[in-house]
Amino acid sequence: MSRTNLPEFELRVLNHLWGHGGLTARQLTDLMYPNATHASYTTVKKLLERLEAKGFVERSAAERAHCFTATIDRESLVANELESVVERLCEGSVAPLVSALVQKVDLSREQRAELAELISEFQTRAKKRPNRGKRK
Repeated sequence: MSRTNLPEFELRVLNHLWGHGGLTARQLTDLMYPNATHASYTTVKKLLERLEAKGFVERSAAERAHCFTATIDRESLVANELESVVERLCEGSVAPLVSALVQKVDLSREQRAELAELISEFQTRAKKRPNRGKRK
């Protein structure tokens, strides 16, 4: 699965699939467009085709209507997207990304504590595997 920046509507489709599990194109259309028209249904089918071509969605033809499920979980997609940002915007270094996050985003006390805990856990794991995660 290649890293790709997903357009907003493709991401909305994935969000619905993550929240509801498998859905038919009709069910997805009804969720995304409460006053759905034929054009809405066609749009959703096209979005599903694009996501399937990218490897983010698969279809099951177990019943008459195809059921679509996400093949990637939210955490993996986030990781892929962040890797792409680090490579494209930060020349492979994660420090500018974390710095921008901490300085520009108004983090709550709980979010700062969670971030500190994640860093602590990472440092503990890194000590056990000293060669992992080092960039050249």
